[in-house]
Amino acid sequence: MSYNQKVNSVSDNIHKQYEFKKQTILADESLTENEKSEEIKAITITYDGVKVALNEGVKRICENCNQECLATLYCEHCVRNYLKANFSNWTSGNDNIDNLIQECQMKTFGPNNVIEWIPYYKLQNIKYLKKGVYTESDWIDGRYDEWDSKNRQLKRYGSCKVMLKRLENVKSASQSWFEEVVVNNVWNDAVQYHGLTQDPLNGNYMLVMKQCSDADPLKRSDINIISNKINELNQFENLIEPKKSTEVEEQAFNSNDSYITETDSTFKDMQIDSKKETMRQQIRKYDDALSQDEINILLLGETGVGKTTFINAFANYLKFKTFNDAKSGDIEILVSSKFTITDGYYNNKIIKIGIEDSNEQFENVSTSSTQRCRSHVFHITRNKKIRLIDTPGIGDTRGLDQDKKNFADMLNYISNYKFLNGICILLKPNNSRLNVVFRFYIQELLTNLHKNAKDNIVFCFTNSRGTFYRPGDTLPPLKEQLEEFNKRSNVELKANKDTMYCFDNESFRFLAAFKRDIKFINEYSFAESWDKSVDESLRLIKYIMTRPPHKVKHTLSLNNSRNIVSLLSKPLAEIEQLIQMNIKLIKEKQKELEDINQEEFKDKLYILQLKLEPVVLEYPRTVCTNNKCIKLLQIEQTNIRKISYTTHCCLRCHLTNIRCDEIDNTALRSCSALVTGECKICGCSWNKHMHITYENNINIKVKKKSTKKAILEKCHKRILKLQKEQQKINEINLKFTQFLRQNAIYNSCDAYVDYLNHFINEEKIKKCANTDNDEIISGLETTKKNYLESIEVMIKNNDSSMHPISPKDIAEFEQQLYSLKINGSTLKKMKDEAERSQTNAFIYNENHYIHTWKSFSNFITKVFQG
Repeated sequence: MSYNQKVNSVSDNIHKQYEFKKQTILADESLTENEKSEEIKAITITYDGVKVALNEGVKRICENCNQECLATLYCEHCVRNYLKANFSNWTSGNDNIDNLIQECQMKTFGPNNVIEWIPYYKLQNIKYLKKGVYTESDWIDGRYDEWDSKNRQLKRYGSCKVMLKRLENVKSASQSWFEEVVVNNVWNDAVQYHGLTQDPLNGNYMLVMKQCSDADPLKRSDINIISNKINELNQFENLIEPKKSTEVEEQAFNSNDSYITETDSTFKDMQIDSKKETMRQQIRKYDDALSQDEINILLLGETGVGKTTFINAFANYLKFKTFNDAKSGDIEILVSSKFTITDGYYNNKIIKIGIEDSNEQFENVSTSSTQRCRSHVFHITRNKKIRLIDTPGIGDTRGLDQDKKNFADMLNYISNYKFLNGICILLKPNNSRLNVVFRFYIQELLTNLHKNAKDNIVFCFTNSRGTFYRPGDTLPPLKEQLEEFNKRSNVELKANKDTMYCFDNESFRFLAAFKRDIKFINEYSFAESWDKSVDESLRLIKYIMTRPPHKVKHTLSLNNSRNIVSLLSKPLAEIEQLIQMNIKLIKEKQKELEDINQEEFKDKLYILQLKLEPVVLEYPRTVCTNNKCIKLLQIEQTNIRKISYTTHCCLRCHLTNIRCDEIDNTALRSCSALVTGECKICGCSWNKHMHITYENNINIKVKKKSTKKAILEKCHKRILKLQKEQQKINEINLKFTQFLRQNAIYNSCDAYVDYLNHFINEEKIKKCANTDNDEIISGLETTKKNYLESIEVMIKNNDSSMHPISPKDIAEFEQQLYSLKINGSTLKKMKDEAERSQTNAFIYNENHYIHTWKSFSNFITKVFQG
């Protein structure tokens, strides 16, 4: 009897099958112990997925989340929570697709069958097969492979070969297909789906799946069955906006001869010369060709600036040269919107245009109407496209948290494109005062952009008819703000005729009203507005075409590195405080040894050193820092005290995007305990509170020596080592600051100094309680003083004259910090906990409805039975 026959003869019960397989492996004497472990792990992975899929088996309590789970090698709840925490870190640019993928992830059975959105730039070395429908590629990240319980995160497999299947004739969205994919990944290892991607050049959606062992994927019956299933379901019509393609592009899309469309003739020509050029030269040449054929323009603006109207108007400015042409032609509506207009008889009329869209919300005028990023592509000629990238507005009533999330979403979205030709900042022309929202919006934008983008930034003024088609009162404060940026970062952002464009979109609103048979007495002013706006549109396009394309990867790498610097700010300041404490302990030991006699040596030949152990809180917490609400605790065996924030005013604080351990942070006013200004729990003012996500336990390390000479020598060497590490930390901190100044257009704050101030204030509180810590305070203040003086020298010497620091350098500096002999491992743990806290903040702030598997039980049973 064969092995498989024996398995099937045991029982249809999966648990008995698993035990039989496991015992068979253990009894196999031809296998080594390591081989047995690997084999058992392999069958356990499958067994875990089946148990979770069927919701059947013995449950255990997860050591991380304390929930009952079925899987052995992971916790299905932890895996789903991890995926949920990352929802805000990716987007396909299409709400419906995002929602379906997110629902799939909330039903995933295990780490190695997660369905995800895969940015196209993550797929490299694409090889187009002869049939055109399929391609092969290297997925540089690879799929999720296993759950790291210790660090509570999913680990990826690493670079792997995948196959891309272009979806054709895609029609109505069908969630059932996504659900079938999830189940298929458990039961059918031959065809495993990893997710979806989209080619940004032509908008084609593609399945990303496990590469077949068969050389010709078209011969694989299992793939063709699923491919046919996809076409039968016609699943994507409502997900994908109808694209305006030229006849040539339509033929190319439906052709099986080649995946590359006729508009990509430049790339075809390059293939002919491939023997003469290196791959890098070809890629550079291809990028240059693309940047000439496509014009990508990122649109950014405050909520209410008229961005949606601008997009609709811009499409019609390009289509109709004159206002009369527009009146007699078919109006183009790219984005649904609603507005009120007054006719010639002073009657208010509500105009709704376009098809209702979940991405556009215009019932609440104080909230950004655009909910997520979306692109609108104009096919100007056979091979020329203008792509407007629409983004949510900044400064709506959902607050700073939402604005920061919108910026993160925007960076995620533009990662799908290789370059940006223009970055248009839309402004109202009559803002005479630089309000808080305006300042935040400009500063946050320029903090997130790489310096290379400075030559691509232009300012577009909407509704400028009232200011005679000039920038108006907004120009003086705008120039003032740009001059401040220049002083801080030595980057000149120009505000002149080349970079400023004045539109008036009232003519488009009139056109929309005209199409609804609303009459106006005087149409001349609208015709003039149309002519002016058409001229400005053409001038804008011509100028942008002269700009060197900004490579998106520069901005993305800047932000990745900036996030590393931000996450390390607090841990580095904490380590600085720890070093000062340990130096104090050593000096006290030196003094103690000098004052004791020979008989007392034996009990004193040791050095005490403190070590921090970060512990993540179960939930973020708001605590009070007022003297009456804290406790000073004596650290065992020392005369050093630590502050314990014992008054927990909000045990489960759901604030997000708030800096931790910062007192007097206005974002705390949104905490449920502090909304009135005074704390509901302790009665103290809101500005005495702070938000924390982890705490540091202090452990004692004892180093012993046998003689007085040896212990004194050890003390001396230890101080030198601590001071050396302190110097290294300060040097790298300055490199971090230099990097941000060299690469970001605007560097708005220095978190490291803020955290040093926080720990200096902590030590001063201890001093008020008669703690002898003058040396610690002095050490922290000296570190801060030297750091700020070094920054001043850096500014005076001109950042641009210094050796440039790259994102790769930042990663190397980070590893140098972790390799510090005394404090490196602690620093790594603290940074990891800070990063984990940042990720978990999204989990705490979101509620998700997850369908029960009962509704799927019949479906799963049918698949399981064959």
